[in-house]
Amino acid sequence: MSETYYDILGVSQNATIDEIKIAFRKLALLYHPDKNPHTKELFVKILHAYEVLSDPILRDIYDKKLVSNASVTYPSYSAKKEKTHRWDVSEEDEKRRKYYKDYFEKIKKEYEKEKEKYKQTSIAQKEWILWIWAFLICLTLFAITSTLYK
Repeated sequence: MSETYYDILGVSQNATIDEIKIAFRKLALLYHPDKNPHTKELFVKILHAYEVLSDPILRDIYDKKLVSNASVTYPSYSAKKEKTHRWDVSEEDEKRRKYYKDYFEKIKKEYEKEKEKYKQTSIAQKEWILWIWAFLICLTLFAITSTLYK
């Protein structure tokens, strides 16, 4: 019989998520490639087993495959195979990105400029309102005092 994810982590099939997590942490401390560079492939198997068993949906699918005796295949992992995905970006895409980047930067600058202008206008309006109130108060005081001394 082939090795199951439960065997890899050293837990029973009815183990709780917490038990799986504890087992994974213990094994990760022992076999992490930073501590032991020769165990990278084993660590990848441990990590994959943990990812499947710690996710309730993936674990349920995995358990159903085990129960139905369907062949559970393990993806082949190799420390030498490292996936690197390179996005191919055409010149046209680069031009489009630059256009939109410049366009939105321009809009942002205009927005900031208008915001500052509004702020300055608002301050100027407040100053005018204060001057008008001061003038009206002075005018009222002048009217009151001129009627008192008549």
